[in-house]
Formats: sequence, structure tokens, C-alpha cells
Amino acid sequence: MRQDLTLSRRAAALSRLGLVLSLMALLMLLLPAAAVGSPNVKLDLFRDCDVGGCTAGNPLDMQGPGGQGFVNYNQDDSGDLRVVVHMMKSGAPNGTYTVFLVCGPGGIGTPHAQSCGFTSLGSLSTNGKGNATGEFTIPKCTADALISGNAFTTGQQAHIDLLKGAGDQSLGTFVATPLDFDPTLGPPCP
Repeated sequence: MRQDLTLSRRAAALSRLGLVLSLMALLMLLLPAAAVGSPNVKLDLFRDCDVGGCTAGNPLDMQGPGGQGFVNYNQDDSGDLRVVVHMMKSGAPNGTYTVFLVCGPGGIGTPHAQSCGFTSLGSLSTNGKGNATGEFTIPKCTADALISGNAFTTGQQAHIDLLKGAGDQSLGTFVATPLDFDPTLGPPCP
């Protein structure tokens, strides 16, 4: 009789364990998969034109000395683009730069004249030594309209420009390239 009671308890425990495992498996099937953004990418920030603007000997051509700082970027799980700019002792002291997301081209040595549009992400103000750090977020559908809306597709590129204002190179021009935007991350844009 005692042995039957022990077997009965074991069978009940195994039945409860099976029920718990079945419920866990069902719950895992019903939960949506975790959304994943893009990995963080680090780009070198280089000086395209010196303070005072571009010249014939220093044209606006996405080339120049590197090591002026760096740009980190990624897209979150909703597709929004996050850009963090770190300018290190290379900007004009106590200057204010506008940070632009520029549609194409995405290669060093490519003329800015081939760009297909831009939008301001915000301002970046340097300290007395020319250092600055700023974080900017651009909604997915805004970036998508700028980049993908201009015949760009996944894997094609844009770049980041820093200058005093649109067309104003008086504080110099800094560039980080290439910036890849993936319009397939996050929900579709209307």
C-alpha cells in the first residue's frame, strides 16, 4: 500500500511538471519575438575644410585629416536613428555647429555636390578648447523620407556633416561617412 502511495505522488508531481512546462511553451509561442535594432557603429570624424571655409587647395570633397573625433550611430528597434557626435579639440573654440544628416554620397573623396538632400539634427556647441559632445535622434520616417525617398535602399549610405549652418563653412567643415540606414527596421512608414 505504501509503495502505491509513493508511486501515486510521483505520478502527480510529474503530471504537474508536465503541465507547467506545457504552459511555459505555450506562453513562449504567444509572446512576440524581441525587437532588435542595429549594432552601434563608430565612424571617424575628419576635417573636410579648415576654419574660414574651403579653398581651391582644400575643396569640399569628404577628404581631410582624420582623428578629429568620432560619430557613433545605430537604429533602435523602432527604426529611429541615434547619432552621437564627439568632437575632440578640433572644432573652433566656443563655436556652434549645426549637425546635418545628408542623403548620399557615402564615400570618402566623393563631392558634396552629389548629395540629394539634408536635414538638421540640431546644434553642437564647443567649449574653449573646441571639444563638444551631442546626441541626436531622428525619427525613422523622417530619415526614411530623406534617404530612402531619394532612390536609396537598404545598405546604401548617407553621411553626417558639421558646419556653422547650411552652406556656412566659416568654422570649418567636419564629416563622418558612410552612415548606413536600414528602412526595414521598425514599423513601416505611412
